[in-house]
Amino acid sequence: MLDHLDHQIGLGIKFILNNKGCDWAMPLISGSAEGVTLTLLALFLLLSRNRKDKMTAILILAGMTLTYHLVGMIKESVCRLRPFVTFPDVHAMVPASGFSFPSGHTAFAFMTAYLLTFRFGKGKYFYPFAALVGLSRIYLGVHYLTDVIAGAVVGICAGYVLMVSTRQLFAET
Repeated sequence: MLDHLDHQIGLGIKFILNNKGCDWAMPLISGSAEGVTLTLLALFLLLSRNRKDKMTAILILAGMTLTYHLVGMIKESVCRLRPFVTFPDVHAMVPASGFSFPSGHTAFAFMTAYLLTFRFGKGKYFYPFAALVGLSRIYLGVHYLTDVIAGAVVGICAGYVLMVSTRQLFAET
């Protein structure tokens, strides 16, 4: 039942946003939450002379590791098939393999948004972009809405755990 509701929501999102601009932009937005992009962001922050930037970079790298393992454990426990596997009317616009729940891209995006908001205080920019990553995953036909919501929760929790466990380091700078 939930898969069918999620499927209808995904089709609605695709119908409303369907145009060549989104077909071009959504893979780029989705790709912004991949490991290579986040590693480059961390390397950029490591080059800063600011100690807090360097610590944020290390937290992003640690967050990528934590998030990767959390998402992987959940995916292997839930074993939810991707929308394009379950429903023949859904076509994946980007390569995707493995299970769908939760969305790893969304988890990475929200973990990074949490850490960057803590460091730079610009949540009004970071969180909407993270939400856009989640929306892109639905538009691209590789995730359901509930995958994206769960990914956001996992990412925020991972960011929170990292910040709580390292708060003293930030307080000393």
